[in-house]
Amino acid sequence: MLRLPDELDAAGIERTLGPQLADIGPDDRLAAADAPWADLRRRYGWSQTQRVRGGDGLESVARAAVDELGQGAVGARRAKPAHRLRTRAVGDQLDVALAVQPVTRPLSVLVVAPAVQRWVGLFVSRHLDVAAMESEPERLADARAGYPELAVDGLESHLRLPFPPDRFDLGLCADLAHRRPAHEQRRLVSEVWRAVRPGGRIVLVEDLVADRVRGEPWRRPMSVPELTETVLAGTDRRVVTEHVDALRYPGDDLYRGGVITLTKIGLPVAW
Repeated sequence: MLRLPDELDAAGIERTLGPQLADIGPDDRLAAADAPWADLRRRYGWSQTQRVRGGDGLESVARAAVDELGQGAVGARRAKPAHRLRTRAVGDQLDVALAVQPVTRPLSVLVVAPAVQRWVGLFVSRHLDVAAMESEPERLADARAGYPELAVDGLESHLRLPFPPDRFDLGLCADLAHRRPAHEQRRLVSEVWRAVRPGGRIVLVEDLVADRVRGEPWRRPMSVPELTETVLAGTDRRVVTEHVDALRYPGDDLYRGGVITLTKIGLPVAW
């Protein structure tokens, strides 16, 4: 938890704290006065729910942060280094997409994930055109409260995305195996593929195992062959692999994270 100096404006806080602000992730909490909070939130893509409201003393702010996080605090601390690594890898792929994006309009991005508000700040901070789909209904209210300026919808049981074909330049699908059997995973990939324009990118973020015995009951994480089959079936084989990152999370001996960038095959859409 970081308390931003009340006596400084947004520019002064940036001069004082520098790179620390860019390292703040979705699991971090901040205490800040109204004016600098509004400016810095827009600049760094922070969620409204990251702000902690306490009294004037540091002790009361810290107590408010602990009360807000509750029992999830330990899990959040463990997840922070892994999510920071994943976000950095996705950010690198986003920079590549931005480098070839026409300057006439912002990049349009679709984010589909459980706990979607953990991801959207990456795109909000770059002032992109963002739409988000929360795949866990119980988290939809949190996502909307965190980013009231965005269009955040819940993923319905039929898994149909409410967007026309070729709507987005980039689709991020994170943790598609989360609590979903194989046919639903393929459906989600197919829907994201449909919503991305020809020539656009699909970024998949997943935890993986090397292989699994066929017939073994489904469970998370998926295997590399399962992910390959899911992508080929969900896209009718009309994608090419552009980039693959294997991620080893802090404290792990194995590379179990993966960020895969695909390009949708087809004639580019005229804008």
